[in-house]
Order: sequence, then C-alpha cells, then structure tokens
Amino acid sequence: MQDFFDRRNYAVKKVNQKVRVVYASFLTREEFMQLRRVYHSHDDALELMLILGGSGLVIIDGVPCNVSAGDIIIYNRNSYHQENADLDMGFSLYAVAATGIRLPGLPDDHICGKDAPKVLHTENDFEKFRMLFSRIFNLVRIGDYRQTELLDNYMKVLIEEVILKCNEQK
Repeated sequence: MQDFFDRRNYAVKKVNQKVRVVYASFLTREEFMQLRRVYHSHDDALELMLILGGSGLVIIDGVPCNVSAGDIIIYNRNSYHQENADLDMGFSLYAVAATGIRLPGLPDDHICGKDAPKVLHTENDFEKFRMLFSRIFNLVRIGDYRQTELLDNYMKVLIEEVILKCNEQK
C-alpha cells in the first residue's frame, strides 16, 4: 500500500528558528496522582500538555476548564494554572515546554492571544499530536545532544500544529 502526502497550503504563522525545548515529561495516572498540584506559572517558557487518559479540571488564569483524553492544554508564558484530575480516573499525559517563541503581535513564548481557547480538542488529529509529543519526550529522555536540532524542529512543528488547531476552534 502506498499513500501520498497531501501538501495543503496552510495559513500558519511560522515559528522562528530560535525555539528551544526546555523539558518534556510523561506521567502515568499513578505518577500524576502522587504529585502535589499547586497553582503556579512558568516565567521562562510556554508549556503544552496532551491528555492521554482520564479527565478533570484545569484552571488557567482563574478560568476553570474541563479536560479529558485527547485535549491539548496551552499554558502561555506567565499563565497561572493548576491541573486537578478526577480522583477515580486520574490523568496520564505528556507535557513539553519551550522557549524562544516569537510570533507577530504576541508576547514572547505565547502562541495564542488572550481570548483564544486554551484547551483544544484534537478530535481526528489525536494520533498526530500523540506522535509529536512522544517523539519530543523520547528524544529528551534519550539525551542524545547530537539530536538537538531534530528535537527543536519537532517542537516547532508541534507548535505550528497547535496554532492551526487553535485557529480551527476559535
């Protein structure tokens, strides 16, 4: 079987070349439930999360949002947030953070404006997002610093795909 890539002309803001991955993590339901969750912000990076399983409530800049498997959560730099999983379901998730993001009309390390949705439903694109988060996490976990450019490029692609999804769901 052979598939051909459909090269659609995306109207996306191109992410600059200085994007750097800060961290990547994968948490199982059990690991998430053991963590103490506090209302906090990151003053040095954008953070993205992909909920793989479970459901709960996240608070983003004082606004509560219900989340469940397949959702992407956007925490722009300096955005106060906290995750609260349903006690019987927990969360399993990927979290990645990056810095050096500069998009026209937005503060540094922001990928969406104040009124844009901060929780996105991946819908039919879940596997694409899961693959991107997984690749970023695994490259960080392996720690092969010869792959830094590849790692940062995966992050740029992830950010561009999240921006596209955000534009779809406005």
